[in-house]
Amino acid sequence: KILIMAGGTGGHIFPALEKLFGSELSFEFHIIGDGPLITKCSEFLADPRFIFHGALYNEKDIGAIALKCDLLVYPGSVGLSLIKGFGYGLPAVIHSNMRNHMPECAAAVKNKNAIFFNENNYESFIHAIRNYHSMPSVSKLELHVNALKTVQKTYNTDDMIRRMIDCLNG
Repeated sequence: KILIMAGGTGGHIFPALEKLFGSELSFEFHIIGDGPLITKCSEFLADPRFIFHGALYNEKDIGAIALKCDLLVYPGSVGLSLIKGFGYGLPAVIHSNMRNHMPECAAAVKNKNAIFFNENNYESFIHAIRNYHSMPSVSKLELHVNALKTVQKTYNTDDMIRRMIDCLNG
């Protein structure tokens, strides 16, 4: 199962899902987010594999979905959702144009806890998802473990407090 965070600027990538629709992939897509493209997307992705949850802000609701998924896909400008996904042990598929992300994208490391695709490139996006799908189980497990380690070691409140104290102490 794949969790897609569709907020912000990422809705433009949805036509690529249409190409995956008839493919050999057996993923179930859980889509969180709303916006002007969601209605159109839900119409052409009218398949039981695409589950639209709309905009969710309650961590309990988001967590219930994330815990069922294996991968976070964020086609737009990722920020704190990346850190949240890593906290659930979800490796991420994000675009590789780091200038068009929020600062939290620095936590994503290619082939360690994330798979990158070329921004606004449908074929590259599809290739990234297929790349994950075709990985051996042990490689997928490494991505999951590394996603969790990312937020256990840094990108957490304890680490931020330590860095703030270090900064204040000069």
